[in-house]
Amino acid sequence: MEPMNVIEVQQVSDLFREAGQAHHKAFIRTGGDDPEWALWYAEYLQARLKPYLAQALSKSELVYWLVKTEKGRTVADWPTAYAMRLLEEYGKTAIRS
Repeated sequence: MEPMNVIEVQQVSDLFREAGQAHHKAFIRTGGDDPEWALWYAEYLQARLKPYLAQALSKSELVYWLVKTEKGRTVADWPTAYAMRLLEEYGKTAIRS
């Protein structure tokens, strides 16, 4: 597998950070928890992530991936961790089985 493109990792990480900030603003307006956070993020990110992926992900695939990734997250810097994992799994240079 080719080495991960550092610039792409940063750009995708920035997209996750942007989504987090936008979600935080929306969360404040709701005045409560967002149990459907993954749906919100998938809606926000789906089109924005397309340039970085080998194939487009459906909203359902992205929701599943977000929930699965969050459950397995072990680091505080989630945007970078998410970016690296997404590019490893679905990036243009990821190896497909």
